[in-house]
Amino acid sequence: MFSSSKPNLSRIDLNLLTALEAMLDERSVTKAAGRLFIGQPAMSHHLGRLRELFDDPLLVRQGSTMKLTRRASELQPMLRKILDQVRNDLLPVQHFEPALFSGHIKIGLTDYAESLYAEAIVEALRFSAPESSVSFILVDRDSAFAGFQKGLLDIAIGSLGNGPTELAVEKLYTEKHVCLFDNRQLKLNLPLSYEDFLSVDHALINNTGFVKGIVDDLLAERGDKRKVRVTCGRFTSLLRLLPGEPLISVVPQVLAALGDPEQMLTFSPCPVAVPDFDIYLAWRREDHDNLLLKWLRKLVGDVVRERRALLLPHHDTVS
Repeated sequence: MFSSSKPNLSRIDLNLLTALEAMLDERSVTKAAGRLFIGQPAMSHHLGRLRELFDDPLLVRQGSTMKLTRRASELQPMLRKILDQVRNDLLPVQHFEPALFSGHIKIGLTDYAESLYAEAIVEALRFSAPESSVSFILVDRDSAFAGFQKGLLDIAIGSLGNGPTELAVEKLYTEKHVCLFDNRQLKLNLPLSYEDFLSVDHALINNTGFVKGIVDDLLAERGDKRKVRVTCGRFTSLLRLLPGEPLISVVPQVLAALGDPEQMLTFSPCPVAVPDFDIYLAWRREDHDNLLLKWLRKLVGDVVRERRALLLPHHDTVS
């Protein structure tokens, strides 16, 4: 009569199964021991444990050779299937081939980062992983952190330092601010003076509907105020707006270099001490050793640094 109780899996050692596989393939304790680089006494000990575990002799001597029992013959294909699945699906892959990758990548980008790096990342992926696809997900600081928590992002780029402890970050560079404007319209002396800065109309990036930003807070500390005439939700819109308009905008330095040279926009050091900000590449700590994401982080980090160096050839790309 068969017992209805389930086997105790704690009695099964993966080493025992690999030993059984070798012995059933080789039909020899000695050859199986050589295949696994262990001594024959150790392999004989494994065979004894396996016979006890399966309640079957498994290998029996017939003349000068070893013969598989009926139970061993039934076990062999199942054992090979199980161990192949462990080797191929459960254990970590030791290498990653971008050219063979056909999966989907999800990258969170702030408006700033999307304007600067999305196109270059697409080109790099097309070259290195031509069968892959990518989604750029527009995020701000808070939505990026939420996206990671929900598993919606693989990596993200932006001002994402000092985030949740479950995120890892790599600093890519420090960004400075400059004033950007069409000086054919404003005809201001350079470098821009504080008085001229306050005397003209301003445009700023703000997608909240409020006509205010960090510059206004800094001016308020000095008892001053600027005239904000226009707000834009995206940096790309601002770059299209400024040519031909009598407006000044305080923008990240690299974005000032992104504009079309034919638009002949001028940038000048900002006479207000706007704090620099750091740009980070972020990912979940639990994904740190994932081979796909390790490759992706390096590819994107290299793209960002190369793109920034191309836009600002006479400036340090890391502070």
